[in-house]
Amino acid sequence: MLPSGAYTAARIERGTGPNYDVDKIVQWCFEPSTNRSGWGVIVGTWAAGPCSGMIGSTTDGGGYGFVMNTFATAASLVPMVRL
Repeated sequence: MLPSGAYTAARIERGTGPNYDVDKIVQWCFEPSTNRSGWGVIVGTWAAGPCSGMIGSTTDGGGYGFVMNTFATAASLVPMVRL
C-alpha cells in the first residue's frame, strides 16, 4: 500500500495540491518495515543468485521473495518517472 501512497502523493504534488515529501515516502518503500519485522526489500544473494530488489521476508528461513509483491510495488513506483 505504501508504494501506492507514494504515487498518489506525487500526483497530488504535481497538481495544485499541497506539497508532500515524496522523496521521503519513496525511501520508506525501500526501508525495512517497522510494522512487520523482517519484511521489506531483499538486498544481496539468495540461493547463490542475486536477488536485490525483490520484496518479501528478509529473515524467515533465510529469507524469500514474492514476485507478485515485487510487481505490485513496481507497478506503483514506475509511473512516477513520467511525473
